[in-house]
Amino acid sequence: METNKNEYIRVGTTYYKIVYEPDIYDSKQSFRRLAKWDKTSIIDDHGKNFPSSVKKYDGFINFPSHEGYRRNVGGFYNEYHQLSGPVKKGNFPYTQKLLQQIFGDHLELGLDYLSILWKKPTQHLPVLCLVSNERNTGKTTFLNWMRMLLENNVGVIKKEDFKSRFNDAWVNKLIIAVDEAKFDKKEDTDYIKMLSTSKTQQREKKGVDQKQENFYGKIILASNNIHDFIVVDEEEIRFWVLEIKKLSEYIEDFDEKIKEEIPHFKYFLMNRKIKYPKSSRMWFKPEDIKTEALARVVKNSYDIDEKDLKEILLEYFDVAETETVKLTLKDLTNLLKNDRSHIRKSDITNILNYKWKLYPSESTTYKFYYKVYDEFNNTHKIQVLNKKGRVYTFHKTFIEGLI
Repeated sequence: METNKNEYIRVGTTYYKIVYEPDIYDSKQSFRRLAKWDKTSIIDDHGKNFPSSVKKYDGFINFPSHEGYRRNVGGFYNEYHQLSGPVKKGNFPYTQKLLQQIFGDHLELGLDYLSILWKKPTQHLPVLCLVSNERNTGKTTFLNWMRMLLENNVGVIKKEDFKSRFNDAWVNKLIIAVDEAKFDKKEDTDYIKMLSTSKTQQREKKGVDQKQENFYGKIILASNNIHDFIVVDEEEIRFWVLEIKKLSEYIEDFDEKIKEEIPHFKYFLMNRKIKYPKSSRMWFKPEDIKTEALARVVKNSYDIDEKDLKEILLEYFDVAETETVKLTLKDLTNLLKNDRSHIRKSDITNILNYKWKLYPSESTTYKFYYKVYDEFNNTHKIQVLNKKGRVYTFHKTFIEGLI
């Protein structure tokens, strides 16, 4: 039977059945996916000659397209999810309300972002960050709407999934949205930046060999922390941070209304001209995506190690009871190791040299202050030890100014 033949494919030497998994949140929607199916079961169900009629592919490929989609790309099976549903000309007033809420004064830029996603899905784009410290802002609704628009090409994941080495659940998605994002380490930022400009990635699934494949993912971070949800520096040009205000009105059945407008918005994207010309690797000029929300994050950007170093220095100032102290790298390491043993000497050096612009002196004598417990009087006394070494000089006002 023709119907049965089209239910199966063979990729390489492995058979798959095309199944439609129901969406538990929407009874009218299902997600097309491939389920491994052994040849014996296929023969049991359809006869011994049936496998010879199944479509065969040499391997898998990720080839994103929203217009003129091809399942067979040069003999490879295209894993990119083919969008369903009609495309119709029409109005989309509720979708406009949502996009105005999210992009605000940057609406035209936001429409270009969406247009580029639609027309040029392999083009690198900035990391879109939606932040707010209030509830009922529309951030989650926007992520759900993206799923309505681009269907299974959107993955909404948690921070833990994003940092896991097993990335099979999201690495082949067009949109990788991290909800409740909070990244405290500079290495997390570097990883996100790397992904934002990467063209290939190792796809890794538990129990399966790694495979290098095309990567075109665009990252969206949604966070309830407006101050320091990520660590970025003053030179950062890859993050587009938008602070989302609280919704001014409640619209009943809003999700249903924006879903009904999806065919109209698809038509709009297909026919809309991109306004901003390509001006960088991330399409937009750095000044186009520079916002006050980004400036605030930059101002508050200190990774965990840096915060630890500042805290331990302020504690040491209290012990020394002086405005200026001198410490060697070894002193700092020992002070931090009391309860922060994860910090390496190289981490401390990077912070001192590259962030704080502080460098060690030639070998010199200096005073080292420490507490000694006096059991007789049940108090702590401050002792001073004369030491020698290459010291960093710290001024209390400078350290306090970093907070």
